[in-house]
Amino acid sequence: MTPELLEPIRAWETRIEQQAREYLALVQPLLQSLGLFVEIALCRSEPRSTAHYKSTLDMRVVDEAGHVLWVDSLILYLDSEQWADTEAVIPFLQEAIREAVHTWRAQSDK
Repeated sequence: MTPELLEPIRAWETRIEQQAREYLALVQPLLQSLGLFVEIALCRSEPRSTAHYKSTLDMRVVDEAGHVLWVDSLILYLDSEQWADTEAVIPFLQEAIREAVHTWRAQSDK
């Protein structure tokens, strides 16, 4: 994949990551008060060609003891196609946080 082809993809991925970080900055204080922490990472494959390029927004939610409550990935770009749009990021994070809180509550009830 040439740098000219990769540049707009990387810029779009960076905007997605920034959007996710801005959302998490809003909800992280509440989650921290519960002892929950969200980690996100933008993961990219080596750009050999657009046909084999993949990027994901990976997230995991852990409790204060370090137990992983939820792990998920949103595929951003795969095999020369954009798989997610900007509007998918916040619902993805919201659902993952909901599932993590549900898991956390179920463990607390034991």
